[in-house]
Amino acid sequence: DNAFSLHTFAPLTHFSGLKSVSLSTFCISLLDDDALGSIVKSWPRLEYLDLGTDNFWKTPPKITFRGLVTVLSSCPHLSGLGLVFDAKKVAPPTAEKPGGGVCNTNITSLWVGCSPIEQPLQVAVALSAVLPCLDMIEVESPEHRRLDAVARQTKWEEVLKYINVHTLIRRQEGLRV
Repeated sequence: DNAFSLHTFAPLTHFSGLKSVSLSTFCISLLDDDALGSIVKSWPRLEYLDLGTDNFWKTPPKITFRGLVTVLSSCPHLSGLGLVFDAKKVAPPTAEKPGGGVCNTNITSLWVGCSPIEQPLQVAVALSAVLPCLDMIEVESPEHRRLDAVARQTKWEEVLKYINVHTLIRRQEGLRV
């Protein structure tokens, strides 16, 4: 994989007024949560971000749910998000709200590309907390699918089903969605 590093993004961080960054065809597997945080904190006006979602990368992503939360907290105007992240590292649900209270109600669709995932319920609980209006999750493009893609897609579909149930319950209870 020809992966982008923090150094690759350094020149772009000088453009604090950026509203859209689309680098979906580039591998971001070398970026970790801290590097991603350093990048997106430079773009507070960002409305659209898509990083690495178009292809399968041999190198698994280092970005975790914590990195996704950092993107959401650093870019409050974000309404479109595509991010490959390691969803296998989402912590099991606890009484504490996932994401530390970070919440983006603008995003209704999330592009996850080939993001690895193991526990759909855990991921759904976490995503539902930080993206309460999420109603669509897009996975990798069919032309880039590998043998494990069907299992990955099935798990991401389960995430969306759990989120939809959670959203329905919140609406029935009259809570903010």
